[in-house]
Amino acid sequence: MAYNSTIKQKRCKEPNCNNWPYLGMAGLCLDHAAPELLAKKRSKAKDAAKRAQTNAIARNLHKQQEARMSGSKIENGAKIALKRPEKKTHDGRADLLQKADLRFSRYMRNKYSNENGDIICPLCFGKYNIEDRLEGSETVVQVLHFIPRGVMSLRFAENTNTKLGCTFCNLQMHLEPNGRATIKYRELLVKEIGEEKVLEMESEKYKVNKVSHAYLKEICELYDPRKHPVKVIQQHLED
Repeated sequence: MAYNSTIKQKRCKEPNCNNWPYLGMAGLCLDHAAPELLAKKRSKAKDAAKRAQTNAIARNLHKQQEARMSGSKIENGAKIALKRPEKKTHDGRADLLQKADLRFSRYMRNKYSNENGDIICPLCFGKYNIEDRLEGSETVVQVLHFIPRGVMSLRFAENTNTKLGCTFCNLQMHLEPNGRATIKYRELLVKEIGEEKVLEMESEKYKVNKVSHAYLKEICELYDPRKHPVKVIQQHLED
């Protein structure tokens, strides 16, 4: 429909004010709008910005996951094929590691969520439920590792290297190792365990980390779900 220039736009309803009214301000300009209307407008804008940021991170996460599944990676917005590693002889450790990860993840979700399964992410302070999922069945609540979980000596360090948080902060730490989320995580750890202990953890990244069958079996036994009361049924985390 063409613009109808014959429609005369009215000025602000406030007497002797020649400003144009602002959308949603009941015919008033920003200078004369009611404080509660302004507060509501700002709140909506803030919520919209947060949703846009969350959606952008979620889309990035899906791209990364799809790339990994197809044997490639995302770099500067482009998909790059990766050279597939040669298959190694299966010795059972991969299955044990997967089982240990599953049990540890379920233990963390159960221990650090409330009776309704809700958690507060320690990095963004967002409230999430352990049953929340993104498109593609990715769980929103995840175990956050300050030192990447590829460092086996700290992979299951419950009281130092791991916390329960959201997938969005987890992705930010992965994409930006020196970004806001990682800096926030480090500051939190320094307050809890001290700078010296954090530096000691960071030095583990430069050491050779290998795991044995015995160690993985010990982890599986330690976090056996039968030893820990379950508050919320988590079917997607069943063995």
